[in-house]
Amino acid sequence: MDHYARLNIESDAAKIDIKRAYFKLVKQYPPESYPEEFKAYRKAYEVLYDNDTRAEYDRTYQLLPIEKSFLDEANKYIQMGDFEYAIDILKEAKRKIPQKVIYDELLGEVYLLSGHTGNAVKIYQELALQEPSNTIYQRRLGDAYRERGFTKKAIAQYEHSIELAPEHIGNWLGLGECYLNGWESEQVWSVFERGMPYFSEYGPDSLKFHLAILFFSIRTQKEGSYTNALEWMKHCLHQDSALAKELLEDIDRWDGSRAIETRWTAEAFYRLYQFLLELVPDNENLAKSCEELQLIWEVFAIDEDERLQLQIAALTDNLDHNCDCPNCEIERGILELEILGNLPNSRKELRILKAEYPKQYEKHKVFYSQVLDPRKEQRLLDQTIRKLSRLVKKNPLEYEEVLEELNMPPDMIRLLNEMLGVDTGIGDIYEMGEWDEPVITQPFIRESPKIGRNDPCPCGSGKKYKKCCGA
Repeated sequence: MDHYARLNIESDAAKIDIKRAYFKLVKQYPPESYPEEFKAYRKAYEVLYDNDTRAEYDRTYQLLPIEKSFLDEANKYIQMGDFEYAIDILKEAKRKIPQKVIYDELLGEVYLLSGHTGNAVKIYQELALQEPSNTIYQRRLGDAYRERGFTKKAIAQYEHSIELAPEHIGNWLGLGECYLNGWESEQVWSVFERGMPYFSEYGPDSLKFHLAILFFSIRTQKEGSYTNALEWMKHCLHQDSALAKELLEDIDRWDGSRAIETRWTAEAFYRLYQFLLELVPDNENLAKSCEELQLIWEVFAIDEDERLQLQIAALTDNLDHNCDCPNCEIERGILELEILGNLPNSRKELRILKAEYPKQYEKHKVFYSQVLDPRKEQRLLDQTIRKLSRLVKKNPLEYEEVLEELNMPPDMIRLLNEMLGVDTGIGDIYEMGEWDEPVITQPFIRESPKIGRNDPCPCGSGKKYKKCCGA
């Protein structure tokens, strides 16, 4: 069914008639009860309400059956991800029906999708030259320049597109992306300030605009801008909750930029997804993302929580890696023993962990619950020592590596070795094995102080060493 028939309007309908028809259908088919129908009506409305996309659609709508068959065939292979075959089909269509510009339009899109950015630039340059007032061609030329790496040309092209059509959100987002890729964060916010007056009223484009601000603010660590954008989006969605499902699609497109490197970044994404889950509680993918983000946020928060001792934070980090290699298992065992060595404080802190960071508590619930139970105290200590002793005797070299990484003082290592019934030597590096006398190698002398796993990385990134150069 074509978009005009879907909205029950004539092909020459005015914009006000398109809007009335759309809202009438949304009332009849609310998105929570008719998600697929709503999606189709929404797409028809977005295409027909904008003058440029409507003109582009009309060109397709008026095609003869044989002309349309090429487009249908190409689109089929695009959906399958076979871009090269789609390109061949469109080239054949251009040879047989050269006067149809619509084949060039789709060919340019496929070139961008397949990474043939040079070809995309050539096509959109020709189209933009043929129709200087066509804002879609002008914007897509900017997209092609940006993907090609021609940042200065892309910026100039987006600025030109904004002059022609400031109400088109793609122009502003493309321009902001150019500046962000060039690490010019102040220019990014200048772009959004200029664009704000065009997207101040509640609606789909305004929602996308503020979603872009939200993601840009996360990537540039602008907490104030993030909070304002999130509050605006909440008000917008409370006005029209039907937009929530559409917002999820936009978030999926932005999701590749979800680089979580700090506690604030994790918390920012978690707050966003938690809010969306309240609007769309039956969305399984959203619920899964929300749970993953909560886990990531808790790891960062525990690491910075001054109420929790280093051992609990380090054990949380160890468990977060979900690794069962000898090094990680040995480190886990040592950290557990250190927690057991200071039970009054450990119990107090584990109650905080259980109350405020439940996901992390659940990941090691068996051990933590036994620590909190005074009746199991001695038994748990004996079990932990026996388990770690077996691991150490089976993996002596890995034990040496873990001791070095944890940077434990010599007296603590001696006490640990006595507890486990092993002797690694202090001050020298010993090769442990079944022989009468240990083989001693020349001690290693560092030229600079040892960098601990939880110390700031010396490269200046602001991350911990273990999550940066020491990864």
